[in-house]
Amino acid sequence: MFQFQVIAVSKPTGPWRELLELYHERLIHLARFQFTAIQPEKMGANVNRAQVIEREGERIIKALPKECVIIACDEQGKAYDSSQFVERLEHWSIQQTEPIVFVIGGPFGLSPAVTQVATSRLALAAWTLPHDLAVTVLLEQLYRACTIVTGKVYHY
Repeated sequence: MFQFQVIAVSKPTGPWRELLELYHERLIHLARFQFTAIQPEKMGANVNRAQVIEREGERIIKALPKECVIIACDEQGKAYDSSQFVERLEHWSIQQTEPIVFVIGGPFGLSPAVTQVATSRLALAAWTLPHDLAVTVLLEQLYRACTIVTGKVYHY
């Protein structure tokens, strides 16, 4: 059984929250799953981009389990189709018995401190995605991967 944790800067609200809850409910029957929201930095007219990235990165690193496989969701990462993603998940889960932790950064992305400790980098899309959509896309693909592995009818 896969062990997943998603750490994301910001917490989905409204319809995005409903989608998070929907996929959380689906995933917990197929994998150990946890979602951790990281408080984003306050934004303003004179925001220092580098400081925001650094502070959010520090919060992400503090939230990481001591032993885990860290996957940084990053537009510079590698993209996979659903079958390839299943193969990667199986590879990452064989690598360690600890959780596979997917990290989604804030509006300015992930800090170098996070990407440097990551086992791998994953592109969710060729485009830059709004955070709530990125979380939803990742959760849906994790659910899809679990259904492929278990043979549950969902992926065609």
